[in-house]
Amino acid sequence: MDRARLQRRVCLGLLCAACLSLPQLAAAQGSEQAAAASLPAATLELGLGTTQRTIGFGVNEGRRALDSGFVPAFHIALDARFGERAFLGVNMSYQTSVFAAVAQAAPDPQLTAASSTIQSHRISLGLMPGLRLGASRDSALVGLFVGYGLRAFASVIELNVPRYTWHGPVARLEFELPLIVRRLVLRLAPEAQLIVGQTSDLRLLARTNQVGFAFGGEASIRVFLTTWLAAAVSYREARAGIGSGFRTSFEDIERYIVFDAFMRYY
Repeated sequence: MDRARLQRRVCLGLLCAACLSLPQLAAAQGSEQAAAASLPAATLELGLGTTQRTIGFGVNEGRRALDSGFVPAFHIALDARFGERAFLGVNMSYQTSVFAAVAQAAPDPQLTAASSTIQSHRISLGLMPGLRLGASRDSALVGLFVGYGLRAFASVIELNVPRYTWHGPVARLEFELPLIVRRLVLRLAPEAQLIVGQTSDLRLLARTNQVGFAFGGEASIRVFLTTWLAAAVSYREARAGIGSGFRTSFEDIERYIVFDAFMRYY
């Protein structure tokens, strides 16, 4: 057998082997892509900022009120989304005040005002079905968060406003709009909450009804520094009201301004 014929047979054998291996390579690549697609898109937010809590109930001389002013705050949020265009998300968020204190005037002007460390908490946990408006995970999306939320106020010493907790189901529309693809994202999230539970001290002192409502929302801007890390600033305000025997509503207003490190895994 001459050398040229041998070379042709070797080349033909290599081509046949390559053709036979193509289906196996395609199947392996397809399984890798399917496995990657099945992984959730997970995000973690950690941040510091400031919060204000304004509380009040009663009328005239019986009015009880507290304004914490703007105090330091801490924020953490976890989110996982399963699916591509249509997805189901699981979300948990916690915000709290840090090193906050208030002063309460004494009944007798000759006595010094009482000061106390206070804590303001907000927790929410729930599911968010949603839809991306494009094929990419960086596309604009709309979702509906449905879950349960709790807001609490605590103090070290007894104040005119008692320690209390209220809670109930919450619904929030979520819009994420990429202003600059993979670089700048605007998030808007109006929400409403039904208050179905509250501590007994609040009901006794404020003479509140059993059911109340809270309305508010969040807005944030994320600037991506890399594909997985962004700097974010967010603002949240929510106003809660429960009807009371004082013929005015119990009011609980919270505001948060937070600067977050936003990390994601796609």
